Amino acid sequence: ESEKNPKGMTMVRFLSYQQDSGAPMKSSSYLYAIDSNGWTSQKSISAHYARTIMINSGQYYLKARSSQGDFYTTGTLTLLPGVTNVVTIDLQ
Repeated sequence: ESEKNPKGMTMVRFLSYQQDSGAPMKSSSYLYAIDSNGWTSQKSISAHYARTIMINSGQYYLKARSSQGDFYTTGTLTLLPGVTNVVTIDLQ
C-alpha cells in the first residue's frame, strides 16, 4: 500500500509479521535495485524495523530476516514514485 507524505519524495517502510501467528517482528530488510535488463545491483540498501527511508522508485529484490529467530523472506517489489510505500512482509 502507499500513503502520501509531506515531502512528495519516494520513501519505503517495512512492516514485518511472523507468518504463522501474525505477530509483529523486528527485522532488517535489504533492497537490491533491479535495472532495465533485469540485473540486480551488488550494493544493497538496508532498512530496519518500521523505519522509513528515502529511496529511488523502481523495481527491487528484497531479502529480509528477523533478529528474533531464524525467520527469513525474499521477493521482488515495485516502489511507486512520490509516496511512502508501506510494504508488509511475512517472515517464515
